[in-house]
Amino acid sequence: MQCMMKEVCAQCLQKHVDPVTGEETIIFSCFNQDQEMDRVDFPNLAARLRQNTVQEKLVEPVVRSPDARAVMAAHLRAVA
Repeated sequence: MQCMMKEVCAQCLQKHVDPVTGEETIIFSCFNQDQEMDRVDFPNLAARLRQNTVQEKLVEPVVRSPDARAVMAAHLRAVA
């Protein structure tokens, strides 16, 4: 999942744990794609990915509906 927005949507937040000090840091994985595997908190990553699948499953029927284009066009006109 890459929004290519470089630290905008926050869907790619990734928790890292320093193996020596135990210090936790949060990074944007879309911006920092080369990560040290011993720092990645994999249980946290799995939980985040499960949350994203729920969002994707809820949004897909709306996006694929016949009225989706009209709704999106109206929204874009409203925010312009």
